[in-house]
Amino acid sequence: GNTPYSSLNTFDGMGSFVARSAYYTSSDLSMSPINNNGLAYSQVLLENAIQAPQTTVKHHIPVTVGLTVAWQFHEDWALETGLNYTLLSSDIHSGSKSYVEETQKLHYIGIPVRGNWNFLEKKYFTLYVSAGGMVEKCVYGKLADDKVNVKPLQFSVAGAVGAQFNATDHVGLYVEPGVSYFFDDGSKVQTIRKERPCNFNLQAGLRFTY
Repeated sequence: GNTPYSSLNTFDGMGSFVARSAYYTSSDLSMSPINNNGLAYSQVLLENAIQAPQTTVKHHIPVTVGLTVAWQFHEDWALETGLNYTLLSSDIHSGSKSYVEETQKLHYIGIPVRGNWNFLEKKYFTLYVSAGGMVEKCVYGKLADDKVNVKPLQFSVAGAVGAQFNATDHVGLYVEPGVSYFFDDGSKVQTIRKERPCNFNLQAGLRFTY
């Protein structure tokens, strides 16, 4: 499912997703022209020192896909887990006449665990509430042409109300609006989860129940 939100933030001054070294040394600044293929960040800082630069950061809608398996250990209760893949994508534009544009993409693999309570169950239709958490690991990250290493695990908790169409006794198609809270992972990498740790989401998918 997809979480239906994004974020756009503009502030004064120069900025970047992470602290990074200049592309060129100071001796190169007087000799290296600015071009789109190799823009020296330190040169842009110098040119914006006498101007009023602005930085705009846009966090795109996170995209999540996954597989869910549920164990019906009681008539009204089920324990659910699975495997999720999430892409967090962000863009930054920093500067005025001379500027830096960068794209950051982070790829996460997560394992959710939660409990479901079915408060209304018919042959082909089920209504339920769920609560639980998830742990995720960033398996690959990139900022422009540089790799981004996010070592800490990402922990979150979530709650939702869902509706499921039961195609068979073991397979169902579900949709569920809910709310999630992402704890600060302690890294210096900026994402929409740091800017908006608590958010509403809408998920849909296929569930296998045994």
